[in-house]
Amino acid sequence: VQRRATKIIPGLKNLTHEQRLAKMKLPSLCYRGVRVDLIEMYKYSHSTYLIEENLSSYEDKKVTRGHAYKLTKNRCNTILCQHFFTQRVGTT
Repeated sequence: VQRRATKIIPGLKNLTHEQRLAKMKLPSLCYRGVRVDLIEMYKYSHSTYLIEENLSSYEDKKVTRGHAYKLTKNRCNTILCQHFFTQRVGTT
C-alpha cells in the first residue's frame, strides 16, 4: 500500500521506494509496526492499561541487575498465535 501510494505523488514515480520515503520524510511500515508494538508494551508494563493477567506475565526471578519488566513468553504451536501482540513483543 505504501509503495503504491508514494508513486502517485508527481516527481517521485521514478525513484526507488527507499528514496521516496526519504524524500517525504516517512518511516517504513515495518519500522512503524515495531514502534507501535514497543509503545503499547511500555503502556502495558507501566499499568496504563487494565489487561487480564493471563495475557502475559513477568518473570518471578529475583532481579539483581537490569529491570523487572522481563516477560515470560507462552509457547504457541500455530502460525496464527505467532502474530499475537504478546508473541511479537517478546522478540522485538
